[in-house]
Amino acid sequence: MCLPSLDYIWRKTMKIENYGVGPRCAEVMRRLVVWDTEGGIPEGVGRIILLPIPTARDKIHITGTDRLVSEVLADVGEGDVVVGYGISADDTAYIAAVGAYCFDAAEDEVFLGENAEISALGALGYILTTSDKVPSDLTVGVIGYGRIGSALVRSLLFYGARVRVYTSKELTRVELGECAIDTVYMPRGEEIIPDIDFCDIIINTAPTPLAKSFPTGRVPDGVRVIELASGNNFSGVDGVEKQMSIPDKMYAKSAGRAYFQAIKRYIEGVFV
Repeated sequence: MCLPSLDYIWRKTMKIENYGVGPRCAEVMRRLVVWDTEGGIPEGVGRIILLPIPTARDKIHITGTDRLVSEVLADVGEGDVVVGYGISADDTAYIAAVGAYCFDAAEDEVFLGENAEISALGALGYILTTSDKVPSDLTVGVIGYGRIGSALVRSLLFYGARVRVYTSKELTRVELGECAIDTVYMPRGEEIIPDIDFCDIIINTAPTPLAKSFPTGRVPDGVRVIELASGNNFSGVDGVEKQMSIPDKMYAKSAGRAYFQAIKRYIEGVFV
């Protein structure tokens, strides 16, 4: 499908407002415009207010901008659809109170699964393009075994990497142990010093404070630490490779397609 340029988008559409920056939201915007010009957006939809993933970097400002979330929402009215990721309960309540609709992609299980796969593949692609070793020569420690962590572990093992998983869930340790995957127990809310001598690369997928894991305030020589989780989990630690928006950076068109399809499912479910 041939998608229109951004210049075309801004000239032709008045129903869709994009407050996200980066190629993922640009891809969503293009697809929304195509859907609109083909008459696909249902009657009754006022405007679609497109917010980024995650929506707010500090619960106040729209991610990637200095614009206040409250400033954008102040203009929302009846029939509008606000779409984002991690929208606060207060903002959700306000949107409903003014007669608008709120779609939070963080509550869409289909989207979360697709986004996790894209994030894991993005992380793998980043490793492959920045490492001086092939995967079979790498030993990787993965902190967290949620959607992204589990998808990443599967990909790393497929390419022959040695993997160690750090998790707070005993059941996960049992299940991974049955598959002969090495695990280390990491108590929830407590920091653990990863096995620097074991790992070439440490990848964090869990939103948990980990700064004390590196008491010198820097990542040791010969080890890479890649941050995929949101938040400032390695505050004050030098040398951490922050890749929280890796779907945007590596596979923006695929990430945009997944976000658009989630938005489309929601709107059709409400208005059709």
